Amino acid sequence: EAIKIETEIGNNRGISVSRINLGDIYRFSGVYGEAKKNYLDGLKIALDINDTELIWRAQYGLAVVNEKQNNNEQALKYYKEAVNIVTKKKDNLPLQLPLEVNHH
Repeated sequence: EAIKIETEIGNNRGISVSRINLGDIYRFSGVYGEAKKNYLDGLKIALDINDTELIWRAQYGLAVVNEKQNNNEQALKYYKEAVNIVTKKKDNLPLQLPLEVNHH
């Protein structure tokens, strides 16, 4: 239902989020074929809109599904891609100092 609404209003990020969330649900339920299909659909859109958060989430999901299906080479490829994105995102974060806590 969410995907239908997101499609009608042209919210590509919302469609990608919904596909990846569906992938998660199917993965947790052990329905790996449907999980993979939804992750791939979500990944394609995430790549089109260059949303790195969604890209690594889809890649991680695909890695787990491929590992569960004993497609270890493909799983490793997706794990590496996801880790690379997360590492780059982490390296680009501004240094944040801890907030001072006032004690009364």
